[in-house]
Amino acid sequence: MNVKRTLVAPVLAVVTAALTFGGVLTATADSAPAPAAGRSAMTQISRSEVLARARSWVERAVPYSNTGHTDGYRQDCSGFVAMVWGLGDNPSTRMLPGRATPVDKAGLRPGDILLWVNPDPTEFGHVRVFGGWTDPARTGYWVYEQTPVQAVYREYTWADTTADYVPYRGNTVVDDTPTTSTPSDPPTGVPAPPSGPAPEVTPPTRTSVPPSAAPVPDGAELVQPQRIEQPVAGARS
Repeated sequence: MNVKRTLVAPVLAVVTAALTFGGVLTATADSAPAPAAGRSAMTQISRSEVLARARSWVERAVPYSNTGHTDGYRQDCSGFVAMVWGLGDNPSTRMLPGRATPVDKAGLRPGDILLWVNPDPTEFGHVRVFGGWTDPARTGYWVYEQTPVQAVYREYTWADTTADYVPYRGNTVVDDTPTTSTPSDPPTGVPAPPSGPAPEVTPPTRTSVPPSAAPVPDGAELVQPQRIEQPVAGARS
């Protein structure tokens, strides 16, 4: 009996270890790729870095996909926000409020987001990265966003979007130091891309998007081709 027990214990240990290891491999294969660039989950990130990361996908014309990944992040709207905020995972639009704090229009700053959560819990919503105001009266603003067919820079009017899109500030997004300007310093025209700690005063050069770039239904973030600022039933992210 002692011999049998001596042999059984190591065998069980080996089998248990093999099953555990196999489970880890399976879980890893089924989960989203870890973020690249060595950024760990939920670390502080400056507003200028948020916009620089967002602009990098626009300049690279990263294509939209709710299954593909670039730099370890899903290539849809919420994956785009996860990338610019340097999160450690790929949350959905419905999960983003848990990573952020609501702000009002007066407190909206570059690097914050404008989030539409679909009232239908079985469907996806949409989210945009706020870049700055386009006029002194703050009637218009510009954003970076990931929509079909690729990451883009766009402008919207506040009146057309305020009923649906709620401003949020990422819990890890911090102001640049020192702050050399305030949101009351609106841009004039569309000068060069942001390059310093005052991104709100320097919106980027318009990104040329091919004619086929008008958002199209693809089973993901569905938006109106002519009025993409208005969410519609079936919008996903």
